[in-house]
Amino acid sequence: MARRNLAAAAGLLGVLWLSACGSGGGSGEIDKSPNQIIKDMAAAIKSVHSFHMHGTVVSGSNPTALDLKIVGPQTLTGSVIQKGAVAHLVLVNGTFYIQGKQFFAVFANPQAAALVGDNWVKLPSSVSSSVQSSFGSFTNTSTFSSCFPGLKNPSSVSKSAMTLNGVSVVELSGGGYMFDVQTGGPAYPVRFKSTGGASPFLPSTNPACSNINSSTGSGTILFDNWGTATTVTPPPSALDFSSLGG
Repeated sequence: MARRNLAAAAGLLGVLWLSACGSGGGSGEIDKSPNQIIKDMAAAIKSVHSFHMHGTVVSGSNPTALDLKIVGPQTLTGSVIQKGAVAHLVLVNGTFYIQGKQFFAVFANPQAAALVGDNWVKLPSSVSSSVQSSFGSFTNTSTFSSCFPGLKNPSSVSKSAMTLNGVSVVELSGGGYMFDVQTGGPAYPVRFKSTGGASPFLPSTNPACSNINSSTGSGTILFDNWGTATTVTPPPSALDFSSLGG
């Protein structure tokens, strides 16, 4: 069913986010230990509520492309692509909306796609709550930042200075993971990259971080526009998913 596949897609994003992983930091990050750089990154993430993320994550043989503007714990806008089907998403005031005839055709059935057409669809509260919970590990920057108390094996992590997309970063790498952290200003993450494997982070006491030690997702996510305000409003004339028999 379409709503279950959307929740599953959100879960995939959360898994890579938790597995791949800033105010502190500044131009001195390159001189700090990997653990301190991670702590500065967590502090910088916690200091803002909004950012832009885009890239591709893979679970098994299923890639998910994403392009999302995170505005707060209950607010985001953007799109995800699975199996060539595009789902445009809006989360605002705790309610999820989705648009994508092709998405419904692939993950529900042609009849549902024909019924929905190109209209936005408002998900029922129970589904919105489930999907929001899946996204919540990274849309809530306070929650996200608490997931990184330190590295399991910091001595195995190497660091180097480089420029990525015009931004000066310190790159931490080891165990199939790569983290690029901004060195000029707050230590915001610029790129997370994973080839899969066990999480490099110590367990967190926050229950929302429960997937952090079990993820095997791979892929690359790029970040920018940290702290940039974005206004998100409910799509007009959205269909009620409950009334469609979903």
